[in-house]
Amino acid sequence: MKLLFAGAARLSRKSPDPMIGGGFHLYEDEDAYALRRRLKNRVYLLMIVFLGLFSLLAFKTALLSFSGAFQVGEGRGGVYAKTRTRRGDIVDREGAPVATQLFVSDLVADTTQIIDIEEAVTGLSRVFPDEAPDKFRRLLSGRNRGAQLRINLTPREQQAVHELGVPGLYFKPSTHRIYPQKNLAAHVVGYTDKFGESGLAGIERKFNQTLLEPDADAAKIQLTLDMRVQHIIRKALQKGMEKFNAVGAAGVLMDIHTGEILGMVSLPDFDPNNLPRGEAANKAFVNNASNSRFEPGSTMKIVNTAIALETGAVSPGETFDVSRPVCIGRYCIRDYHAYNASFNMTRILQKSSNIGSARVADQFGPAAQKIYMRRFGVLQKPDIELNENGSPLLPPDWKRLPMMTAAFGHGIALTPLHLLSTVSSLVNGGYFVSPTLIPKLERHLPNRGDDAVDSAARALARQFVSKWQKEGGSNAYYKAFNNISYADLPLPRHGDRIISAETSARLRLMMRTVCEPGGTGRAADVPGFPVIGKTGTADKLSESGGYADDKRIAAFVGAFPAQEPRYAVYVMADEPKHLRNANGRIIRKAGGGSVAAPIVHEIIAASAPLLNIRPFTPSSPGGVIREISLRAGVAPESLN
Repeated sequence: MKLLFAGAARLSRKSPDPMIGGGFHLYEDEDAYALRRRLKNRVYLLMIVFLGLFSLLAFKTALLSFSGAFQVGEGRGGVYAKTRTRRGDIVDREGAPVATQLFVSDLVADTTQIIDIEEAVTGLSRVFPDEAPDKFRRLLSGRNRGAQLRINLTPREQQAVHELGVPGLYFKPSTHRIYPQKNLAAHVVGYTDKFGESGLAGIERKFNQTLLEPDADAAKIQLTLDMRVQHIIRKALQKGMEKFNAVGAAGVLMDIHTGEILGMVSLPDFDPNNLPRGEAANKAFVNNASNSRFEPGSTMKIVNTAIALETGAVSPGETFDVSRPVCIGRYCIRDYHAYNASFNMTRILQKSSNIGSARVADQFGPAAQKIYMRRFGVLQKPDIELNENGSPLLPPDWKRLPMMTAAFGHGIALTPLHLLSTVSSLVNGGYFVSPTLIPKLERHLPNRGDDAVDSAARALARQFVSKWQKEGGSNAYYKAFNNISYADLPLPRHGDRIISAETSARLRLMMRTVCEPGGTGRAADVPGFPVIGKTGTADKLSESGGYADDKRIAAFVGAFPAQEPRYAVYVMADEPKHLRNANGRIIRKAGGGSVAAPIVHEIIAASAPLLNIRPFTPSSPGGVIREISLRAGVAPESLN
């Protein structure tokens, strides 16, 4: 630049400012000065232009980064494919990841640089044999600057593409949603679309917006699940399914005081990393634990007994004739095993008598049954953090016969989560517990130290018990029943007392007899970790109408340890088959006591030590009953 200015100058002795030595001075006339100024302004202008272009480029880069999009173009119209965003982790109660992000590469192509399309298609088909060549051919045709050919490349695939040496193929950094536990918690965690931007099932769907929060800590979801317990339940269910050739199963383990679910398994299941398709997907994607509804069978006898005790309609020692069927019109209620005897409520529960349960229900009537079922949470959806959450199926006409069949779990369909929540509420001292998959401090039940119950529900139920016992199924009774204002009887909330402490204590004693010798659920009992519970077997509805003879649900619901219950467990097997010998003779029937109870035994035996439950060994037979009586303040003689 100095040479340029010097070339426009000339020497003169008139300049007052010396520029060079030797007695000569450099002078600049007006024309030279103007030329220099013009050249200088042009340089400044060029600098401003370059600075502006650089700023524009930086702005465009930042805009693309924040928008998360790049133009891939297809044809003249062009389409935009979003760059996948970072999604928050999902972890179990111990912090073990069950869903997280993996940094990977996507394969994109600038088709304007592809020299030989067929050569590129041949090479890509060799690297990705599972992809149709026509897909690559279509994507590489036209003038697309960022055609997305493949997502989530493995390092080996990326190296193989690199070795093809095809110009125009590039690797774009991206993230991939992975599920380290694979099938283990599939129905709870769920899955997303291929970009990880939209949850399609489970927790991924329910908390989709939270998981997309920019703050990594705010985006993290912690579950109540314990992967150790989850593994124990899944393994036991698989073993039981295989043994009895069942088509499905479900198992849930829950804290009866907080409602925190430590394990929830549904079979068949799936691997969220490699989603099934077709008919397999239709069966695998169904969450049998929270969304599928089944007739609960005899497990509902716990609810029936609780209503009878709480309303005062039946005294603990009152007996009922179970030797003859109960017939209403052309319908007759029978027992699976015939008993030529009279049973009190404890024996009815222990031997699982349908006849006895129907006769007990006939003491309090349909109105009291519906009022208390509503109060127990049976008539509403469980409030859990899943969209896959089924509503109950209830009798359309709640009269005498539907009341009796509902007493032993027929004519009504519930999800396993329904039943688990209800039974937990009945044995934890009488406080309603709502299931949850998210830890919450406020979930701990209040230590009220009182026996106050919902006086409105209890008073109304007892009023209808008296009316039923006096009037039976009269028109006046059903008219009053149909005019009940349920707005005055609010639905239960977590922590509400729904039955008295005494009723809850009596139920625990009665349920223990089911797991003692002579009870239908003795196979569920675990030495050191005694169990209370109830078996249930229900025939499934036939596609042609009525009930199928060869399709059933085998279930068990209970709690442990019996002397001071902390956890409830539910197990269900769908369509288990009888075990037969080589001659085809049945050697073991597929009922709740033979299918579900042994699975519960395995779950409790393996999980109780992990849950810090200390073994309890009674000093003599019947010691568990005495221990429950002592802690509950209810004499064991009241069972007789």
